[in-house]
Amino acid sequence: MAFPKKSDADRWLHGQPLAAAAKVTESYVQSGRPKFPKGITPAQRVTFKRICSLLEQRRTVTPADAELIYLYSVLAEQWQLALDEIRRDGIICEYQRTDNNGKVFTTRKKNEACGVADSCSRQMFGVLRELGLSPKSRDSVKPTSANPNATVVPGSIADLYGADLSGLAVVPKPLVVPPSEELE
Repeated sequence: MAFPKKSDADRWLHGQPLAAAAKVTESYVQSGRPKFPKGITPAQRVTFKRICSLLEQRRTVTPADAELIYLYSVLAEQWQLALDEIRRDGIICEYQRTDNNGKVFTTRKKNEACGVADSCSRQMFGVLRELGLSPKSRDSVKPTSANPNATVVPGSIADLYGADLSGLAVVPKPLVVPPSEELE
């Protein structure tokens, strides 16, 4: 078990250098949900929404991510189709071939869908890494800045509970105390 982290006062007392100041942890890019690209299929739309939702929870999604998320959605659909073919036909398939004399013979060969599935999975992992959805790249992606044009609707959850739930900055309201009637 590791020792607990020393406070700055303990570091100073022991003559150790103080901890470095925290780096800027927020990106200058404003957040926003990407729009669905034209020609997206219903299956791709489900994947697109799922990835956008994951990125919104981390505050790392921007409208510029639409093409990259769409690419992931297309690759995921192709990968699923290749896996379905592998499940149906197996990893090793029998193919009919002809030799130089025209004689037909049967050979066993690796299913060609295995190559498609492998290629799609590698590309999908690359896209996930770029979006910050892999374990190693998770901390390298900075959260986006809050949208300054977003306003809090009076009476909404964000208005009642503040920025804890919505991510929006809430302007504190002045406390208005109604005039009390004089005591008799």
